[in-house]
Amino acid sequence: MVFYGLSINTSNLKGNIYLSCFFSGVVDTFVCIAAWVAIKRIQRQIILFSTLMFTGIMLLVIQLVPEDMPVMFQVLVLIGKMGVSCSYSVNNLFFTELIPTVVRNMGVGVNSTGARIGSIICPYLLYIGTQNKILPYVVFGTVSITAAAVSMLLPDTRNSKLPDLISEAKAIRGYVPEKYLTKHLHYLNDHSASSNNYNI
Repeated sequence: MVFYGLSINTSNLKGNIYLSCFFSGVVDTFVCIAAWVAIKRIQRQIILFSTLMFTGIMLLVIQLVPEDMPVMFQVLVLIGKMGVSCSYSVNNLFFTELIPTVVRNMGVGVNSTGARIGSIICPYLLYIGTQNKILPYVVFGTVSITAAAVSMLLPDTRNSKLPDLISEAKAIRGYVPEKYLTKHLHYLNDHSASSNNYNI
């Protein structure tokens, strides 16, 4: 939601619309390259946490910028977009690695559906900006910080074998013990395997 919201809102920033869109595209290009380099060296959840938290802080700081400083406003928005663009790039790979093979299609579909729901909601949030231009950024910033906190519960998948069965999926840290996954998910594995055989 935050990524699409900031992308759609680029043309609404004060100043030259074309330059704003150009700088937004440059930011996305730079961040995609940086994410490709970082994802080989840094744990996935650390990247998500740091980039989303950075975005949230930048978007919340915007409300402190005086109205007579539109350039500073644009700079903070673009800097915040750098963080959420990086997390968006990492998100697709990370969640693909988290989801077991037997349900990966469904899991990726649910993840994508959540993103599409966010893209549907964000124009309405931006419309609120006609009454209060700071409120959409406060909402986006709060959502980013919340997502950053939740991302630290996810296990690291760097240099790990992709899980084939549900019982091989890594547990959510601090909430789902490994013994629970091993002991209680054999039925789901058998059910998924039988469903795949039936579909074939």
